[in-house]
Amino acid sequence: MSSIKGFALPLAAATFALVAFFATTSSAYAFALPGITPSGNPVFINSVKVRLNKNGGLRIFSNGLSKSFGLNVGGNIETAFGLFDLRTTVDANGNISGGSLSIRGKGGFGIPSTGDMVTLLTADLTSANLSSSPLMWGFNTTNIVCAAELGLNCTESESVYVVLNSLWSGGSDFDKAKFTSSGTAFTTVPVPAAAWLFGSALGLLGWVRRRANATA
Repeated sequence: MSSIKGFALPLAAATFALVAFFATTSSAYAFALPGITPSGNPVFINSVKVRLNKNGGLRIFSNGLSKSFGLNVGGNIETAFGLFDLRTTVDANGNISGGSLSIRGKGGFGIPSTGDMVTLLTADLTSANLSSSPLMWGFNTTNIVCAAELGLNCTESESVYVVLNSLWSGGSDFDKAKFTSSGTAFTTVPVPAAAWLFGSALGLLGWVRRRANATA
């Protein structure tokens, strides 16, 4: 949890910082803010609207049924229609009080494009960083539950990063301000343990081969 004070940095510097985040890797969406779990893969990507009311109510949500992307283990991208909904309350200092996240979708991840939408992921919010970067907000989560169709063991805490398209300019008091913007939400989900083991096995195999070549 952190304060909003000092949030309004110059736009040029903010843009440079954002580009630096994107440039950290060509195959992953890597973001990091102090106090927030760094992002990674797999990741849901949703275009969103950001709305902060004067009473401190914050909602980040899909503007209608939008295309969302899930980066599966191995880097395969699946496209689906999805709805993103994050809700919380923010006090005057920028600290959140509870809150929840829900991502629903269909037409991907083994889910037919017809019929009802399936709840792909739900989580509770535990903390946020709304001040370290003027174009980015981060949220920590817990109690993650994933749909069986995803094939992920979502039992760990992961993060949500929201990259804003416009700067916050509401001053230092969240509960007296009103803010509306658009942006993109990046929601990391835990990689299955089997995937980590598989990756470790490949790394070990490569190390053994290098050692064998070196001694040949």
